[in-house]
Amino acid sequence: IAEGSCYPYLGELKYLQFSSTALRRLFFKIEDGFLVCYKPNETGADALFSAMFFSQLKVFYKNEAVIYLKNRLEMWSGITGLAPLKLTFRANQTRWGSCSSRRHISLNWKIICQSSKLIDYVIVHELCHLQHLNHSRDFWELVESFFPAYKEVEKILQKQERLGRFL
Repeated sequence: IAEGSCYPYLGELKYLQFSSTALRRLFFKIEDGFLVCYKPNETGADALFSAMFFSQLKVFYKNEAVIYLKNRLEMWSGITGLAPLKLTFRANQTRWGSCSSRRHISLNWKIICQSSKLIDYVIVHELCHLQHLNHSRDFWELVESFFPAYKEVEKILQKQERLGRFL
C-alpha cells in the first residue's frame, strides 16, 4: 500500500492518493482521475491499517460496481428488449456472468475493473441468454446484432481475466 500504486477501474489505471479525514472510518472515492483513500487522522498500526485498507477497498469497488452494472443492464435491456427477472452480484473466480433458466442474471462485480466496452459485452451476452439459453448459432447471431465486435472484445476479456484478482 503506497501512494502512487495503480488500481484498475473501468479499464483505466487509477493512481492511489491519500488524504486525511476527521471521520473515524477509512473510505475511497474517485476524484480527478485518482483513487483517493481518505484515512482517519488517527490510524492504528500498519497491520490494522492494511486490513482496513483492503476491506474498505473491496467495499468501494463492490458498491461502485453495483450502481454501474445496474445502470448499464437497464440501458441494454431497453436496447435489446430483454430483461431478467432478477439480478444478483457475485465474486466468481472464473465467470464474468451467468444466466439461469429462471431468467436470473448474475454478474461478477469485479468486472468493474474492465473497460465499459468489455462490461457492455458481458451484459449483452447474458441478456441474449434470456432468449437462447445456450451458445448456438442463433445465440451468437443475436449477440452480434447488438454487439458486432463481440469476437474481438471476447478475446481481450479472456486475456484480462485476472485484472480484478486483487479484490
